[in-house]
Amino acid sequence: MPKNELDQDDTERFAERMLSVVYDGALVLMISIAQRTVPFDAMAEPPPSTSEQLAWITSLNECYVREWLAAMEVGRIIEHDPND
Repeated sequence: MPKNELDQDDTERFAERMLSVVYDGALVLMISIAQRTVPFDAMAEPPPSTSEQLAWITSLNECYVREWLAAMEVGRIIEHDPND
């Protein structure tokens, strides 16, 4: 294959790598937000909590806490157990 033609496998690997970089970057931003707004500290003490409970503990807007928790779950920083 001539060097100026794109290899499909290389293209897909590159796209996957770039997507991973974007996801990891977003996760870093979410972790940075938590360090500035206290959720990690608040989560260390109580038993498993809902987003409403964590919002109350931290005096933050529940909507933002819920979105932040979702990002932490997708990034595998925390685990969500819908039964607990």
